[in-house]
Amino acid sequence: MKPLGYISPTGSRMEGVLSIFGRFTGFTLLLVSALLLLHILIRLSSFVPEFFMVHGVVNLKSTVLDILNLAVVVELAELFIKMNTTHKVSMLLLMDTGIIFALREVIIDLYAEHHSAFGISSPEIALAILILLRVLLHKEKKYGK
Repeated sequence: MKPLGYISPTGSRMEGVLSIFGRFTGFTLLLVSALLLLHILIRLSSFVPEFFMVHGVVNLKSTVLDILNLAVVVELAELFIKMNTTHKVSMLLLMDTGIIFALREVIIDLYAEHHSAFGISSPEIALAILILLRVLLHKEKKYGK
């Protein structure tokens, strides 16, 4: 393993700086991924007892929102882990994360009972656009068109 800041005899200082930057970025992504996974475990541990309440009433709104928040965090953790392993950002995975987030916002609007004058809100428009782009991007990758 090369020492931190190693400069190859044939390379330039820029290669050394890029090597340090790559290691720092990888470490940061791993740290963020670990923190997100820890957050998921903590949320699950506080979330599970609500299902086994004998005499209490489960608040459906908060339960659904907790599940959706957890889904967003899981998608973000998956995105960071893939970024760290491949050093690339997958557009399909990025679209999936955006769709989950937009779906969460749509459901929050439904529970809040906020209705716009036209009967459609901006999260619903964003969700429709993201799903359309996701389908088109998938078809382009699958068929190469």
